[in-house]
Amino acid sequence: MNIHPFFHSQAWFDILEQGFSARTLKISLDIPLAFTFFKGGPFRLAYANFPIGLITAEETFAVTTTDIANFLRSQGAQILHFVTPHLIQDLNQSRDIYLPETVIDNLANWEESRLPADVRYEVRRSRREGLRVRKVNIEDSKHLYALYKATVGRHGGQIRYTLEYFKALTALAQHDQRLDCRVGLPTDGDEPCAFIVTAHDGDIAYYLHGGYDASYARLRSGYGLINLAITHARDSGCKVFNLMASPMNQPDLVKFKEKWGGVTHQLVVRHQVLNVVGNLLMVGLNWRKLISNYQHRFHISNIHKSKV
Repeated sequence: MNIHPFFHSQAWFDILEQGFSARTLKISLDIPLAFTFFKGGPFRLAYANFPIGLITAEETFAVTTTDIANFLRSQGAQILHFVTPHLIQDLNQSRDIYLPETVIDNLANWEESRLPADVRYEVRRSRREGLRVRKVNIEDSKHLYALYKATVGRHGGQIRYTLEYFKALTALAQHDQRLDCRVGLPTDGDEPCAFIVTAHDGDIAYYLHGGYDASYARLRSGYGLINLAITHARDSGCKVFNLMASPMNQPDLVKFKEKWGGVTHQLVVRHQVLNVVGNLLMVGLNWRKLISNYQHRFHISNIHKSKV
């Protein structure tokens, strides 16, 4: 397995620049730390270690130092945004947002045969209905984007990712084994009807995106592709499969992720105002909606179950 970090690589930074015109800078410390600068309307937000956030206490404490705040101000950022495990961040603030993150910790021992009966049934049904799967190619980017838009639209979400982002993602997947991008094909054609994107960062696999064409719901592609992604991550030597955070108002999505063997814990989403302009923006705008939008705009696409 390629153990080189993916989310701190220039390859990932280039995807963010191509997809969102976002600039990412790494900080020279003993711990991995990078800030991606996203533009949103009249302000610039610095996102620490996008999209996986801060994992250790050392990362969390480093981000909140005066030196980091001064550095971010010098780069034009007005607000710092970071995500950290709830148990690490012990100072509760009224503006904190909590999100449930679901993780399969002991991936080496994960087995399809140990899944709940209803999940095993849907995986078998996916095979029985004839879902075909192959790795993504460059020409698939427009299909991934269309499937992504259709899936988000069915669930009342907003289109956050761009066609340019998916173009960069599929191009990199051609030669970087840290990106596992697969498409599902129907029995009667070669145009993708579903897709899933997983990134391997060291020994952790992160689910990033997925979507499907509702007219092919009988293929149960959501189950088939997630099962393949988890199996591939395990067989590649990953120790953890992170199904990522879910929106606060989707408890059924959390339950669905837990059926794959995941355990859910709380993440803290926090921002830090860096200057007067940032403070005025936060006062003048609905800060909770603002930060929530950033969290879901530049985080993961939800996992959606195929429906009959």
